[in-house]
Amino acid sequence: MPVIKITEAGVARIEPPKKDRVDYWDKAQPGFGLRVTSTGHRSWQIMYRTGGKRKRLSLGDWPALPLKLAREAAAQALKQVGEGHDPSRQRTAVTGGAVTVDHLAKSYLERHARRNKKSWQADEGMIRREIIPAWGRRGAGGIARRDVIEIVESVAARGHPYAANRLLALIRKMFAWGCEVDLVDANPGRGVSAPHRETARERFLNDNEIAKLWSAWTQQGWPFGALFKLLLLTGQSRNDIASMRLEDIQFQSRVWSPPGARSHGGHTHELPLSDFALELLAALPRSKSGLVFPAGPRATTPVTGYSNAVAKSRKLSGVDGWQLRDLRRTAAVGMVRLGAAPELLDRVLNVRSGTAGGVRGIYQLAAEMDEKRNLLNGWAEQVRQMAGTQSDL
Repeated sequence: MPVIKITEAGVARIEPPKKDRVDYWDKAQPGFGLRVTSTGHRSWQIMYRTGGKRKRLSLGDWPALPLKLAREAAAQALKQVGEGHDPSRQRTAVTGGAVTVDHLAKSYLERHARRNKKSWQADEGMIRREIIPAWGRRGAGGIARRDVIEIVESVAARGHPYAANRLLALIRKMFAWGCEVDLVDANPGRGVSAPHRETARERFLNDNEIAKLWSAWTQQGWPFGALFKLLLLTGQSRNDIASMRLEDIQFQSRVWSPPGARSHGGHTHELPLSDFALELLAALPRSKSGLVFPAGPRATTPVTGYSNAVAKSRKLSGVDGWQLRDLRRTAAVGMVRLGAAPELLDRVLNVRSGTAGGVRGIYQLAAEMDEKRNLLNGWAEQVRQMAGTQSDL
């Protein structure tokens, strides 16, 4: 554990270790130091003894917490140690002090979720709606198992058992990541049971329900009405359709090719678009961002607010008990009834399986595109008939 003179400029010059982490301790302020991980993450810390045990307390990240404020926070915490108190038990949301839940959540979104999760916007929405109002100003180290149980059960009590399960999973992941980067020392979500036991859904829409919902979606219009229609016509995932960009649609060849970074399967997916789907897309407004379904006229991120949109669809149509994932299942069932082989259906739904390579792979891909196009056109025409429309999109 090297002892150095820690300066603001010097922190930036420290090379990350090739593996694990290295603690640098300050010559001028005993007990105060900097931890640098192999990923380049830098966090301030203090080391102290309490109750005969040596403990480490993370104070915050550099550069979000500059050296001057980190020194002040360290001095305050070490003063508590001198007075016989354990600063890790008194983590509060004071300026320059311990990591707050708000800071943890923002760090998790910016440094992990946005970079690694295609569904990061769902995490952001739950954090904004549930976690920040309840815990935002509290010290992250002070969140206990009982707090997790209470916030999760409160969501379940509002009639959203699946959302409660998703919230618990997010809390566990966010605090687990916080432990990995030394923002927190423990995960209060570990060992907490999900409030609702989930079983595989078998719900799919019948012809009458599709007709009622199509009419409701027409009333809703853009963006959600059109987005829901495309989910049903294509059988693709919600996130893939929501992040659709005009640049990925070849209207002349009638193919949509989202790159792997924005694709459900993590690889480039070539999907033939049915005539009905193309008619729908051609009628939609164009945004400056290039997104087909932006969050707003000038937004550069995809649309959000699905829960309210689904609730509105249910009210307008009178069709209750369905979820967005049921649209994908309905499309799959419809295509199976049209005679789709399991392997072809997997290709349409972007469920990856082995492919042939070389010249054989090229011929296979070309033949497969025709099969997928015929299947999707057949399903789209069935939907058109169920909806009872030839031109009303």
